[in-house]
Amino acid sequence: MSGTIWVFARGREVLRLIRRQAPPVLVVVHPDGGQQEYTGHTDSELGPIQTTIEAELRRDGWTLEHFAPERRERPERRGQPRGAADRRKQAARDS
Repeated sequence: MSGTIWVFARGREVLRLIRRQAPPVLVVVHPDGGQQEYTGHTDSELGPIQTTIEAELRRDGWTLEHFAPERRERPERRGQPRGAADRRKQAARDS
């Protein structure tokens, strides 16, 4: 499941919050593997929901162990890959 991931730990237990953009969804993956999904909200509505969940986790002794921002899943935007030459130096020589 792709998205931005927050990993919380308490002792040997691990809990993950996964936030996807399209469609906007927040998934809580519990230590036992169970999942809770918050759907049907706009991305801006999910922010306060996530903040409340994180506050409850901290209150219950969980700590943020790792944060992994979403990685770009789209192909390269350029039509042609860049060459090996430094284009800035090349532009300076050409001027």
